[in-house]
Amino acid sequence: MKKEIGVCSICLEEKILSDDHVPPKCCGNNKDSYYRRFTPEYLEETSKLAPIHSQNGVKLRTICNKCNNDLGAIYDVELEKFYKSSLAQLSKEKAFYPFDLLKVVKAVIGHFLASAKPQNIPQDNDMRNFCNSDDEKTIKAFSQKYSLLCLGYPYKASIFILRNYVTAYLKTSEKQIPGLLSSLYFYPFAFIFTRKCSLSYGTDFLNFLLSDDKQLLSISLTDWCETDGNLLCPTWPAVADDSHLFIITSAAKESAFKPK
Repeated sequence: MKKEIGVCSICLEEKILSDDHVPPKCCGNNKDSYYRRFTPEYLEETSKLAPIHSQNGVKLRTICNKCNNDLGAIYDVELEKFYKSSLAQLSKEKAFYPFDLLKVVKAVIGHFLASAKPQNIPQDNDMRNFCNSDDEKTIKAFSQKYSLLCLGYPYKASIFILRNYVTAYLKTSEKQIPGLLSSLYFYPFAFIFTRKCSLSYGTDFLNFLLSDDKQLLSISLTDWCETDGNLLCPTWPAVADDSHLFIITSAAKESAFKPK
């Protein structure tokens, strides 16, 4: 495979870029996959779009080998524990794998960064500083400024990645999230990163970092239900219909959608 040199999305150094599984392989992204990049027909099934075939999961090439290895060895191992605990919870098993929440959050933020080429915007710079710092003040300031929402995601075979987009609501909805959003979805999680917000559904992981509350984090697949009980679509809130539209940025070029 031809080596590709570029600026790493995490450390911002110019190096040889490596393939990063987004989401990580340890969270189920290790199977034969067909997925699509962003196009105007992004959310539609059409024969005009040639899907990308990957034999072992959805992969993006935006970070260097060192950042990739650190992300996997230091942080993804903790995300895997949370992943296994959540699967056990949903299947009503009694298994629990103790995890380090800060490292789980850094794993998710790291994969958000890895899901697009470097973006020189305040939000991405803050994400980068958070990932690369162990300073308590930096972690606290980040957690006060942003929300990392975790909702239960019921689509077992889907993966959805879209960075830095805005949803416009044409009709009032009880489920709406303002501001610049980034989405990373894979069963059983939907992670949404945005400015600090307060919602009646899902869990803001960054609020847990601000508190001494050690209660067990749990997820509910009912987070993905509309008020009438029907499931939201697998790419919500990036939906184009009679009640929504979404506006993308250049970061969408590295996006991916594996519908099944």
